[in-house]
Amino acid sequence: MEEEEDNMIMWKPLSSSSPSKSDSMLSLTVGRVMTTLLSARPKKLQNAISRLDSAPKLAPIGVSLEQSLWFLHKYVRDAIEKEESLDQVFVPMIEHSLKCKESKHGNQGMILLNWLFQDQLLFKPLAINFAGIILRKEDRYIALGWCTLARGLIEYEITMNNLVVHAYWNLRIREKYNALLKILCSCITHLLSIVSSGSVSQGGFELPTRLSVAGADFILALTVALARKDPVSNVSDNKPKLSHSNAPNLPISFVPAVLSEKKVKSTSKSVEVSDNMEMKLLLWDHLEELGNLVQRLISWNRKSRSLHTKGLERVLKWLQGTKQHYGCFQKEAGPEMLKTGALLLSSCWKHYGMLMHLENYKFSQDYKVLLDDYLSGIQVKFTRYYFE
Repeated sequence: MEEEEDNMIMWKPLSSSSPSKSDSMLSLTVGRVMTTLLSARPKKLQNAISRLDSAPKLAPIGVSLEQSLWFLHKYVRDAIEKEESLDQVFVPMIEHSLKCKESKHGNQGMILLNWLFQDQLLFKPLAINFAGIILRKEDRYIALGWCTLARGLIEYEITMNNLVVHAYWNLRIREKYNALLKILCSCITHLLSIVSSGSVSQGGFELPTRLSVAGADFILALTVALARKDPVSNVSDNKPKLSHSNAPNLPISFVPAVLSEKKVKSTSKSVEVSDNMEMKLLLWDHLEELGNLVQRLISWNRKSRSLHTKGLERVLKWLQGTKQHYGCFQKEAGPEMLKTGALLLSSCWKHYGMLMHLENYKFSQDYKVLLDDYLSGIQVKFTRYYFE
């Protein structure tokens, strides 16, 4: 009872004031909370999240991370129930993501988003609200930060691949990750228009702007994620597994839920197969956008990277050939032909897309993966799947 009274203290001034004053005070409080959370050290922020099993003790908002987290969760939940915008939460995260773009210590905005995604009821409306920002906001700085933060969310799977996770967590993480990819796919067409118009002419060549580079890299990260099998589900069987009791202690996880291990074993394989095929078919639906993106990359690389440009031209030719071959027979041959085309596209794009990024701040960590993708791309080139 005392804890409930303590928690309500934060809200009493808001309810006792006039509506306009209450909104102003709420907006000010949200700003203070976001500043507190985004300025905290990532390790301290993760530790505070791990201590949120019970309601936080009364403390000044500027001092207690736990109370700030509790306030943020309540504000987000109330805003979603009222179908209100969450710009006061997302915009500070987006702006902060640009400041820590090259940080080796993690992104506080990423930590907060992954924590909020744990709530099953909040996840979908939260993700849809986040995706809607790039469609609603015309501010180029906000768009640049959004592309950076959204790409970080997509590439979160790389971090999870370094964890040995119980099958229970594999299934839950994969479900939320795939759902996030589907929601973000709604932004591809809009971002491609930004990429297409984001060039400056210099000496007869086209050069990209910072925003168009970030937009192109986001589309590449998203489409490569659609093409790749979730690496979290491929953890080697000969490695030690975490027990159920240890699973909730993971620093960041997408969804906590009660699911028996027996049920996971019986359903995870079928879920994995259907989800993977659905992701590949979703990639196929954006085949035309992939071709348009590669055309833009060719224009940007023509001045300074002639060899890379030739490789991009071959990829574009292959994309066009794949579309023509499978698109012509799709209606007559039925869904099996479509699946074959989608599988072929995914098997190649997961390698080529990785090599097309314009900015890669994790190159020193990922150079072995990129080398494997390069060699795999060469191997694919000499298969009979190419259409000359």
